[in-house]
Amino acid sequence: YQQARLLVETGDPETALGYVEKVFARAPGHPRATLLRARLLAASSKTRKEGIEQLTALSEGELGASAAPSQKADALTTRAEIAIGDRAWEEALAHVNEAVQLAPSDHDLRVRHGELAIKLREFGLARESFKKLLEVNPADDEATIGLARAKIGSRDALGGYQDLQTALEKRPK
Repeated sequence: YQQARLLVETGDPETALGYVEKVFARAPGHPRATLLRARLLAASSKTRKEGIEQLTALSEGELGASAAPSQKADALTTRAEIAIGDRAWEEALAHVNEAVQLAPSDHDLRVRHGELAIKLREFGLARESFKKLLEVNPADDEATIGLARAKIGSRDALGGYQDLQTALEKRPK
């Protein structure tokens, strides 16, 4: 599995698929390998539909039975990325919402959730996501800036400005 991931990172998806198949020969239904294979398939226009089907099966169907919640969340996030590429914003937000439910403490996922909510002008949802991050880490300036953007979007310019000032104060000089 690790060899396949490394091959993906070095830009050799074809060979990576070969290594994923070797993983399946030893451990059929391996969740991380299934996720990697689905991502690789979804990235190619020839096999995109098959990749999306596998991502769906991993996040909602029979392949998800042996997957950890974080792996299901990864599958949903990948589905959201595909939806974003297709400009299906609301579908993307629905996938990210579900992923956040599965992995509520995942920082990067919460940031993506907030950013996508801002893009869709769902400022209340964005504020909620960034506030959750600040509950975990009050010094998180990325969350503070996101919260400020959500406040400004919802016409709370003063609150947004105050949050931006707070973010500047948190940053090391």
